[in-house]
Amino acid sequence: MRTLDEFEQNLVRRLLQTNTIGVPNLPGMLDARLRDVDLVRAAASWEMHFSVQRFQAQALVDEVRGLARDLVNTVHLLRELEANGLIVIYHESVFPKQARFGGLVQGDQPIAAQVYDLRVNQLLDETAFASILVKPGLIAYVREGFRMPEEVRADNDLRMNRRNLRIAAWALVLGVGIGLWQVCLAYREVHYGKLQVEQTQQVELDSAQYNGLKQQLHATFSGDGHTIATDSTATRKACCAKH
Repeated sequence: MRTLDEFEQNLVRRLLQTNTIGVPNLPGMLDARLRDVDLVRAAASWEMHFSVQRFQAQALVDEVRGLARDLVNTVHLLRELEANGLIVIYHESVFPKQARFGGLVQGDQPIAAQVYDLRVNQLLDETAFASILVKPGLIAYVREGFRMPEEVRADNDLRMNRRNLRIAAWALVLGVGIGLWQVCLAYREVHYGKLQVEQTQQVELDSAQYNGLKQQLHATFSGDGHTIATDSTATRKACCAKH
């Protein structure tokens, strides 16, 4: 179903409104548009009759063109709604050869303008005095903002895809954040292990310096005739702690 303009949407709303109080038809849909205007089914074609008292000169030309466009939109809209299964158009009685409907005041002198388009004349013959059966699909169509069920499903799928895309994006960001956090933890562990090795090497170096110093002192005092006492464990721990 194509996108309807404002005039067509108002026609559909009028159709549903009429359906709540009776059987809709084309005259009921165009009631507000046919003030001081009649649609007349003559012998060969349809005519638009305008009030002389209201429409003259350029205003008459503009009204003829405007009403002709509205008639074309209306009859094609009805056929399109029927083709999409939203309404059913049917005749309850024989179509009259001479027919008239509209809001032209009886007794006012009319100015006639013929509907020349053969297709529009045919569609007016088919719909002007036909009854319209409104299907539940039309009610749902209006309720959903003049969108067909497949359009509603497509919009829902689009919203769902966008939602899934946002979730995937957030999951990716979270995964990257967790990965960076794990890298930082690994770096800290490596750095801490390196410090531990350096501290162990420093302790070993201090112990070697201590032993070398002890040997030098032992050699010095031995040359002077002194005897240096053997280092006890407590003394060694104290020296290591000092170092």
